[in-house]
Amino acid sequence: MKMQNFQGTSKEGDFQSALLEAANKALEALSIGTSDQRIAWKLIEISGSKGGFLGENTITVTIEAQSNSTAMQNLREAVTSIAQSSNKEKVIVEEFQIVGFDTQSAVAFLVAPSGIVDC
Repeated sequence: MKMQNFQGTSKEGDFQSALLEAANKALEALSIGTSDQRIAWKLIEISGSKGGFLGENTITVTIEAQSNSTAMQNLREAVTSIAQSSNKEKVIVEEFQIVGFDTQSAVAFLVAPSGIVDC
């Protein structure tokens, strides 16, 4: 999956708050459609400004992130394998949306653009 940049800013000069904001933005943007909400990120840039009459103390953190969903990848591979070994029409795995995943039983509930799919 392609890496994307995300920024977080703190007007109080708090690095941790700025980093947390950037990571939360990445998590929200990259975890759509999966219950295994996890990202991998790397710090790209830290910038800021300080001083002046208004006593500015701003810090901006930029991270590069991508979805790191092991369960999602395993599920895509399993669905691809089922589709390739069955006599059904070719399944386009990228179009599936995961609407539920039970980690205890490893059962996934999938929805395709045309409705619920039987695999």
